[in-house]
Amino acid sequence: MNETTDPIQTQNAQTPPPYDTDAQGDSIKETIESVVIALILAFVFRAYVVEAFVIPTGSMAPTLLGQHLRVTCNQCGYQFTVDPDERSRTEQRRGLEFQANYLTRTVTVICPMCHNEIIIDRGTRISAGDRILVHKYIYSFAEPKRWDVVVFKNPQEPQVNFIKRLVGLPNERLWIIHGNLYVRSPGDADFHIARKGDRPQAQRAVWQPVYYSRYVPLDYAQRTTGPNAWHTPWVAQSGHWELQGRRSYQCMDQTGGSIIFDFNRAKPRHGSWYPYDQAKSRYLSPEPIEDVRLAAAFQPAAEGLSIALTTTARLGLHSRDAGRLPVRAAIDAKGHATLSTLDPDDNKTIVLADTQLHPLPAGETTPVELWYVDQQASMWVNHRRVLTWQYDLDFQTIRERRPPPMTPSISIEVHGSAVTLHQVQIDRDLYYSDHNQNQQARGSTHRRNGFPPRPVTLGPDHFFCMGDNSPMSSDGRYWNEPQDWIEYRLFQDWVARGNDPAGLVPRPLMMGRAFFVYFPAPYGLDPKRRGFIPNFGDMRFIH
Repeated sequence: MNETTDPIQTQNAQTPPPYDTDAQGDSIKETIESVVIALILAFVFRAYVVEAFVIPTGSMAPTLLGQHLRVTCNQCGYQFTVDPDERSRTEQRRGLEFQANYLTRTVTVICPMCHNEIIIDRGTRISAGDRILVHKYIYSFAEPKRWDVVVFKNPQEPQVNFIKRLVGLPNERLWIIHGNLYVRSPGDADFHIARKGDRPQAQRAVWQPVYYSRYVPLDYAQRTTGPNAWHTPWVAQSGHWELQGRRSYQCMDQTGGSIIFDFNRAKPRHGSWYPYDQAKSRYLSPEPIEDVRLAAAFQPAAEGLSIALTTTARLGLHSRDAGRLPVRAAIDAKGHATLSTLDPDDNKTIVLADTQLHPLPAGETTPVELWYVDQQASMWVNHRRVLTWQYDLDFQTIRERRPPPMTPSISIEVHGSAVTLHQVQIDRDLYYSDHNQNQQARGSTHRRNGFPPRPVTLGPDHFFCMGDNSPMSSDGRYWNEPQDWIEYRLFQDWVARGNDPAGLVPRPLMMGRAFFVYFPAPYGLDPKRRGFIPNFGDMRFIH
């Protein structure tokens, strides 16, 4: 039997090459040079291109998380985060108080979906904040945009880095009214609402859940009475529906029917729509919900299904007292899609926008969304915006009109076929608070400390920033005067003209735009030990 042998292997096996000390020295030298060059490039990259930061606090929650407790409801499976109350982290050492990185006492939290009480044991470790990447000096080449998430030096403490959402741009004036922002740019005749819907990714990032149908407690049949009672927040108004205890809702009638959402059933037991802040909910004032996202995936049993998603809002079609008018997104059996409302005088339908789509196919699932946010209504089908309508009011009407009701009237109607509704969801928009437990916010239309209200006024190189966790954010609404040398170097001319520098971020303190969460808090096998399992699922771009 003949053997074939690689001559190179044979040579290496029989006659080892001589030991070349010069070649080895060159190799070590090249390796050291490569490492040094890599380190230099890394430092240059860090200094001039991208830098990593850690989120320390919850002022941007739930978009970005500081130190937090990650909770999974043992009844419905909903995963959410809460801010560890400082009292639950305080421990005594030699007569002094310290903030521990674990719970020093047992804490009870409430699931925002099924209202289940969840006990978190003493000793549970507190998860670290998100680690993010920031484009440095990007604003040397492009102007900052409204709704960017930005990192900057705190004008009160320039050695401290802050991260907030950019809401006010140079030379603008800004008001906060009923949770919305109104701005007046140079050349504008009047104030107008600042719309996040113009940047849909930013709007999607700040939607905050009210109720998602897929979260149903395991013991729902036993929780019909008592303080821990739970019922599906959706209630049948007409037709034969299967709702209670189900993750997908079914209308069994071929003629159709409708369901309405009961906010009283969905309202969290701790009284706040901010589950992250529930340990501090005693400090939070009730805030109305007007801007919402209503979504459902429709699966008709047969052809010919018509659907309608409806909410209510203060539309500006008639007067400041127009009240709660319906905003309705509908698709009929032939695929004609409309956004409409009712004329309050004669109760006739007013079509705001329409287009032609394909009819909803039988047996297939089609996601449909209705957004009403920042005086803009839109319909989304298959995650694509197909219709938009918006309106603007004169600013005097905006200031005089009545506040919104605490909650809108939300409903879903179906006709023409039996249908199953999957992934029924309601989210609410950010509500920008104009006060906290201590003081009125800058830009609030309320009288503050005996002084008449004033808008936030920005100079040619000034920005105004606020946190997504609006009621619990230390930001430009409440900051004091900037540090003396910051005021002297960056606000001297502004102050000399009689302007107030408090709350403003001058351009030289802007460090860059946050764009990616590269290392969310890792998981651990034991909640009382440091996590080490990478959390790839929460890595994400920042909008």
